[in-house]
Amino acid sequence: MRKSELIQKIAENTNASPKEVKEILRGLAEIITQETVKGGEVPLPDVGKFKVRRMSARMGRNPKSGDPLQIPAKRKLHFVCSKELKEKIANN
Repeated sequence: MRKSELIQKIAENTNASPKEVKEILRGLAEIITQETVKGGEVPLPDVGKFKVRRMSARMGRNPKSGDPLQIPAKRKLHFVCSKELKEKIANN
């Protein structure tokens, strides 16, 4: 699905204009960005939530040479599906 298709489907389902839907999606993206940068979580009802996971430092290997190298600790954005969505996907 493309962004334009998503906007059109949301507009049809909510009786909102595509322009309004586009602004709402922009606002949602901004909120997700702001909250996750601070380390918070952002729930999407009936879908799941975005949250930040901390990845600890670890040893890895250079795939080209095979030499060991240190991979530094970092934070990663992670999406966790809701239980209901997981069940719908599994049963379909």
